[in-house]
Amino acid sequence: MPKVEAGLIGLTRLSDFSDYVLVFRFSAANGVAWPCLQLVTFALQKIYGWDLVAEHVPNIDVYEKRIVSRSHSQWVNQDRSAALEAVFQNR
Repeated sequence: MPKVEAGLIGLTRLSDFSDYVLVFRFSAANGVAWPCLQLVTFALQKIYGWDLVAEHVPNIDVYEKRIVSRSHSQWVNQDRSAALEAVFQNR
């Protein structure tokens, strides 16, 4: 088992992702977890060829939808998309 799988299993001991991370309301933990989990998902799909996060973290799809539905998350997505577009235009 890759160490990342053990880490994802450990993460599920801290949160079941049915509501928010660690608490039952939006908190700073979600502000960090959401973009990090997106990056980890992308990287692991490139490295291993499958979605280890979805495989090992139950309710991650529900969590993602909940976070993305928040207006502040939508702003973050827009700003991140604009920043990435600028980076790739300058390559």
